[in-house]
Amino acid sequence: MRHEGKLTEWNDAKGFGFITPTAGGPRVFVHISAFPAMGAAQQSTSRLPTS
Repeated sequence: MRHEGKLTEWNDAKGFGFITPTAGGPRVFVHISAFPAMGAAQQSTSRLPTS
């Protein structure tokens, strides 16, 4: 199942962050390897798909 959320925290040095689901609920941990085509430079507040 895929969800949409907003990247609310990102640590570029460590390659991970947290996504807050648009529909509500707890933040979801995400590692840069989950987004191989996006590269390491993520922006806080980016909207991203999650599964």
